[in-house]
Amino acid sequence: MRTKLVLASIVAAVLALLAPLEAEAVECVGDRTYETAVADGCTSITGGNLSIANNDALTNIDGLSALTSVGGYLYIYNNDALTNLDGLSALTSVGGYLYINNNNALTNLDGLSALTYVSGYLRINDNVALTDLDGLSALTSVGGYLVINNNAALTNIDGLSALTSVGGYLLIGNNNALTNIDGLSALTSVGGDLNIYDNINLCQQSVDDLLSRITVSGSVENVSGNNGLCGLVCGDGNVEAGEACDDGNTLDGDCCSSTCEIETEGIVCGPATDICDIEEVCDGTSPTCPADERLPDTDTDGTCDAYDICPDDSDPSQADTDEDGLGDACDPCTGGILAFKPLLKATNFATAAGDDKLKYKAKLIFDDAVSISPQTQGFRLIVQDANADVLIDLDIPAGLYDPIDRSGWIPTPNGKKFQYVTKTPVDGMLPKVILKWNPKKPDEVRVIVNGKFGDFADPSVTLPLKATVSLDPTDAMTSLCAEAEFPGPKPLPYCRMSGNGVAVTCK
Repeated sequence: MRTKLVLASIVAAVLALLAPLEAEAVECVGDRTYETAVADGCTSITGGNLSIANNDALTNIDGLSALTSVGGYLYIYNNDALTNLDGLSALTSVGGYLYINNNNALTNLDGLSALTYVSGYLRINDNVALTDLDGLSALTSVGGYLVINNNAALTNIDGLSALTSVGGYLLIGNNNALTNIDGLSALTSVGGDLNIYDNINLCQQSVDDLLSRITVSGSVENVSGNNGLCGLVCGDGNVEAGEACDDGNTLDGDCCSSTCEIETEGIVCGPATDICDIEEVCDGTSPTCPADERLPDTDTDGTCDAYDICPDDSDPSQADTDEDGLGDACDPCTGGILAFKPLLKATNFATAAGDDKLKYKAKLIFDDAVSISPQTQGFRLIVQDANADVLIDLDIPAGLYDPIDRSGWIPTPNGKKFQYVTKTPVDGMLPKVILKWNPKKPDEVRVIVNGKFGDFADPSVTLPLKATVSLDPTDAMTSLCAEAEFPGPKPLPYCRMSGNGVAVTCK
C-alpha cells in the first residue's frame, strides 16, 4: 500500500510539472542592455530604455518575442551580424526614441510590422544592406524627427505608406539607391524643418511634388542633389513628354517599340497559333495589338468552319467513321453501303418556280439479309452538292395509306413492294417512292423516287452531287442506308450539266 501511495505522489508531481503554464504579463522596470544573446520574458519595459548594441556575433533578437511596448528609448545599433528584427514582431509602441543604426547585415525591418507609433524620434542610419522599409507598414505617426540617412542599398520607402505626420523635422539624405519617395503618399504634415538631399538617383520632381501637397511648419532648408532621371522613362507604363506610347515594357513587335514609338503598319504582333487563328498586325496608328481573332466557328466546337467536317453541327472529336470527308455529326449515313448503278436527275432549273422534277433510282446490296417496313420506319433521300450544302431533303413519313388524306404507304400482300403516294407536297415537291424487295434476294432493295412540282434546283449548283437514302431514318441512318457518289471523270460515276443549264444528270 505504501508503495502505491509513493507512486501516486510521484505521478501527480510529474503531471503538475507538465501542466501548461498560462502566459502572464511581465512588466520590466528600468534600463535593459543586451551585449550578448538576447533572452528576455518582458512583455513591457517601463521607466527605462532598451539597448541592443555593439554585439559582433548577435544574429537575431528572437528572445524578445513577448515584448509589446518600450516606455523609453529603443536603441539597435552596431550589431554587425544581426540580419533581422523578427524578435520584435509583437512590439506596438516606443515611448521615446527609436534608433536603428549601423547594423551592417540588416536587410529589412519586417520584425516591426506591428509598430503603430513612435513618440520620440525615429532614426534609420547607416544600415548598408537595408533595401526597404516595408516592416514599418503599420506606422502612422512619429512624434519627433524622422531621419532616413546614408542607407546605401535602400531603393524605396513604400513601407511608410501609412505615415500621416512627423512631429519634428524630416531628413532623407545620402540614400544612393533611392529612386522615389512614393511611400510618403499619406504624409500631410511635418512639424519641423525639411531636408531631402543628395539622394543621387532620386528625381527632384518627386520631391517637389511632395512639397506641393504637405504642410511644413519649419523651413525647407535643403532639397538639392537629387539627380535621378525624371519623366521620360520608356517602359514604366506612363506616357510622358517625348513618348508616343509606353506599354510598360521595352519590347519590339507589340505595336509600341522598345523606344516607345508606335510601330509601323504590317508588323506581326500576334502570330497565328494554329490553322484557325488569324495573324494580328499593327495598324501603324494604335500602340496596341488588335484583339485576337479566329476564323468563324459556327458550331462553336473549337474547329473553325474552314476546316470543320461538320461546320453547322458541333463535333469536337471531328469523327468521320466512313472516311467520306463528312463528319459523323452531319453525315446522314455513317455506317451504310454504296449504292449500285445509281441514277440521279433533276430538270427544269431555269424555268418557272414549281415545275422542277427529280428522279433517283439505285440498287442497294447489303452485306446481310434485310427486312424493310417503310410503313413503320419511313424513308429519306438527301441530295448534297460538292460543298456539302443540302439541295434536297425528302423525308417521307411512316404510316399506311389513308384514303381520306390520300397519302401513305401501300405495301403489296406478298411484302415485295412498297409504294408511297400522296396528293400533298412533301419537302417542296410531290413525291412518289417505290421500294422493291425480293425474299429470294433478301440482301437487295431497289429504290425508285420521282418528284415533281418542286422548286429546288439551281444552275449555279457546285458539281458533283451526292445522294443518300435511308430505309430506316429513325436509327440515325447508320445501318439501312446507302450513298451514291458521282466523283467523275468517266468511266467513274459522274455528273453532267445540260448545255442550256436547266438539268443535271448523275450516273
